Amino acid sequence: MRRYFKVKSLSEGRRVALKRVIGYFNKHHNKMRYAECLAQGLPIGTGPVESAAKDIVQARLKRSGMRWSRPGGQTILELRAHLKFGPWDVMWSTLKATA
Repeated sequence: MRRYFKVKSLSEGRRVALKRVIGYFNKHHNKMRYAECLAQGLPIGTGPVESAAKDIVQARLKRSGMRWSRPGGQTILELRAHLKFGPWDVMWSTLKATA
């Protein structure tokens, strides 16, 4: 990226943006371990999170004619997340204990 600073046709705005991006990469390079994560079979993209959001949020809260208050929607989302990904019995025991 640094070599782009030598390009004469690069506008000042682009130079500032490029400098900011280079600074970000320099500051966070230790967090960018893509090859290591891939070697361990770990996901490096946002696909799984986006898929879960679609499955949990949109499938339940965005059905035709549904209207939710923020607290009601949050409660439903928590229940769906626990049902899909968490131990239901642990969540249910916790819910009963706090009720």
